[in-house]
Amino acid sequence: LLDRDLKILSFNEKAKDTFLNLFNKTLSQSTSIKDFLITGFISESDSIFKKIKDGEVVTGETQFRNMEGKLYDFAFNFTPVLD
Repeated sequence: LLDRDLKILSFNEKAKDTFLNLFNKTLSQSTSIKDFLITGFISESDSIFKKIKDGEVVTGETQFRNMEGKLYDFAFNFTPVLD
């Protein structure tokens, strides 16, 4: 769960393990999700984050290589929680 500034508010154990395995970084509260989206991971990340802030649901797929060079297929879905 992210706040409007894209900082992590909460996450589950599966997310923690996944981000550690994929990015070799540990999730923590108040960290920006942008810190995990390495250059080229989601090439259009700026436009995606603008859409999310505007209340749009954004889904997509991409591929990237982790630090060891292993290729991953990654599907993502960003759904804003509106109050």
